[in-house]
Formats: sequence, C-alpha cells, structure tokens
Amino acid sequence: GKGGAIYTDKSITVKAENGESTFSGNTANGKSNAIYVNSSDATLTLNAGKNGTINMNDGISGTDNKYSLNITGSSSGKINLNDTVENANVTMSNITLNMGKDNLMQGDSLNLQSGVLNLQNGEVGNMDLSKFSLSGNAKVKVDVDLRNETMDRINADNYGSVKGTINVSSMKILTDSKSRWAKVFFADPAEKKHVKTSLYKVYSPIYRYFVRYDKSSGYFIFNRGAEDISWWFNPAVLSSAIAQQAAYMNQLNNYNTALYHSDTYMTLPREVRENTGNLFDEESDTMTYYQIQEQIKSIWIRPFTSIEHVTLRHGPKISSLNY
Repeated sequence: GKGGAIYTDKSITVKAENGESTFSGNTANGKSNAIYVNSSDATLTLNAGKNGTINMNDGISGTDNKYSLNITGSSSGKINLNDTVENANVTMSNITLNMGKDNLMQGDSLNLQSGVLNLQNGEVGNMDLSKFSLSGNAKVKVDVDLRNETMDRINADNYGSVKGTINVSSMKILTDSKSRWAKVFFADPAEKKHVKTSLYKVYSPIYRYFVRYDKSSGYFIFNRGAEDISWWFNPAVLSSAIAQQAAYMNQLNNYNTALYHSDTYMTLPREVRENTGNLFDEESDTMTYYQIQEQIKSIWIRPFTSIEHVTLRHGPKISSLNY
C-alpha cells in the first residue's frame, strides 16, 4: 500500500504547538514513507505553531500530478526535514525549516514567502528544485567550503516570480581558503539581485574572514589578512584563549581537590572524631594516642595530570600540560 502512517486524497493538517510531533520508522512498499497524498487537489499542511516542532524522519510523497505542501506556523516553530519530499509544490512561510540534507526537495517546486530556510548540515549541496519563486523576505543559513569555493545553493530548472529578499543570515565555514581571497558562487541570474547578507565577518575553525556579496555577479567574496597578524585568526585558537582555558581547568581541579578533602575528613561531627582519640589496651597495658585531622600540621597532596594535543589544520600545533 501507500502511506506508511497517513494516506489521504483530501486536505489534511499536521500541527504541533508547545510540543513535538514526530514521524519515524514508517514505510510503504519497503520504502520510507510517512504520508502519501493521492490527489492534486489536496493540500498537506505542516503547521509548527508556537514553540512547536515537527520532526519528519520519514518521506512524504504523493500523486505524480503533484499535490500542495504548505510548510507554515509560528516564528518560534520548527520543522526538521530528514527525508525526501516527492512530487510536491511546496510553499514555506514564517517557520524555521531545518534541512537534514540540501536536496531532500529535489524535483519539487518551492515558493519561499518568509521564515528561515536552514541548509546548515555539515555538507555543501544544492536544493535542485524544478521551480523556485520568491514572494517575500526570508532568511537562509548555509554551509561554505572555501577550499573548493562552493556553498549551499537554492538552484532551480525554472524560476517563477522573484520578488522580495533572500538574506543569507548565517554561514558555517567548513574549510579554509587556499589563499587570502575566495569567490564563491551563490545566486543564479534570476535571483542574484534579490540576495543580500547581514554578515560582514565570519569565522572558520582557524581564521576570521571579511565577507561581502556582489549583486552583479551572484558571488560572495571572502578575504583574510596576513597569517602573521593574530587579528585574522579565530580568537578561539589564539594562545591567550587556550592558556585562559587551561588556567580555568586547573582552577576547577583545585576546587575539586579541596572539596574532596573536606568531604573525606570533615563530614563527622567533632564529638565523634574526638571519641576515637586515646585508646587503652588492658591486655598489653599500652595507651595509643590519636590526633584529629585539624590538629595535625601537615600538607595533603592529590596528584593529577592533564595532557592535551591539538593539531590545527593549516595552523600551529598546540599542546597543553597541567599537573
């Protein structure tokens, strides 16, 4: 049959508000499938309301004549799409849509009205839509591979009406550029003038880059300065930050040591500890003297060692040793 969890030829809505709705482990004809829409007149609505989350870990499919998929909800709602959507005309508004892979809507049409389209999943890829339309202002989050000068893209075989703005609001830099400059193509001619970015600097695991968008070409331009100037490095890899972190870890260990000592020797009441003091053995006619811990002039030592080696790609090797 068709429709691992839901089969319909009429319009239906799946809604989550102040909670989660999850589709996972459903199959039809041996293929991952949660919902099958068997009518081109039907609309499937995924509505993530206030503080709501919809997790689609199974596929969505429908008639070859196409059906409508409305992805909407509240600005605080999220939809996590982790499997394919087939044969759909998709409209997206208001919510945050997190894509487990960039091409899960491959061959579908998308009308982007508003909301946040999050393509950050640790890999660079294309959406590969059959048709793309823009009818409002939306944000897009992307992965960027500077080494190979590629990034996540919204690309399509055909373009409908493109009105509004795509704001690339977040970039996750996966690799560093081979040189100080990198140009990365993002927008096709039909959409390039409707793209902007609210970013002016971004961080890779090692470097800091300035970034700007060129509307005339559809490219993002990245640049970093000379490698002998510390400002161009991500502050997280500088020696001062690492030394500060090591000092903090050392401080935490000292706290743990002191508290361990207190827990070990100071939990019993003083009267109990003093009662374990002088003991007389009648058989041997001897007296044994004990002192409670706080009466002994001594030092208590608990040894520890922490060794960490960090090898930075295209950067220095850092070692941290605490003892």
